[in-house]
Order: sequence, then C-alpha cells, then structure tokens
Amino acid sequence: MHRPETAEKSVLLPDEAACERMARRYGMPENIWRHSMRVRDVAKRLALELKKAGQDIDLQLVEAAALLHDITKARGIKTGEDHSETGRKLLEALGYPEVGRVVGNHVILH
Repeated sequence: MHRPETAEKSVLLPDEAACERMARRYGMPENIWRHSMRVRDVAKRLALELKKAGQDIDLQLVEAAALLHDITKARGIKTGEDHSETGRKLLEALGYPEVGRVVGNHVILH
C-alpha cells in the first residue's frame, strides 16, 4: 500500500498486487483484467508526460484507478447498473475514496 502525503491528509492507495486481489475477489473476468492492465499502461504514459509538463499528478493514484476502473463491469453487464458508480461505491467502502472518485468519473464525457 502507498500513502502519499498531501496538503490535507494521507491517502491510502492499493499497489498492483492489492488491485489484482480486489479484482479477483470481486469477480473481474480475466479479459477485463488484461484490458485494465493495458489502460494502466496508457494512463501511466500520459500521466508521466503531464508530470513532465509540470502537472501535479499522483502516479500511483492513476495506476490504481486504471487497474480498478472496471472492477464492477461484469456485474453491470448482468444487472444494467452503471459500473462507474458501483465501482466508486465499492472502492469507497473498501477504504479507497480517492480511487473511487476517479473510477466514479471514468465514463463521464465533458
């Protein structure tokens, strides 16, 4: 686990192994896990470029949110629920509110 210090508080973030354990525990199919790892790779590259350009980006938050963005996707396919919202609620309940915030916004287009 990673706890970066922020101006306001310490934020608990799961590492890749913890993300994979959560994915397995909550029934993420293997194909969705592979997709999530690819999303993580792309998100990390983009985040690194933004950091180079001077943006304040928490790379571990980006990685964790990318790995877990579809944690409830299979459930949503079965039930019709919004997987970004159910993923947000699950991650908040597990003690990862910052990851949940990102996951909860990953399908919103502005």
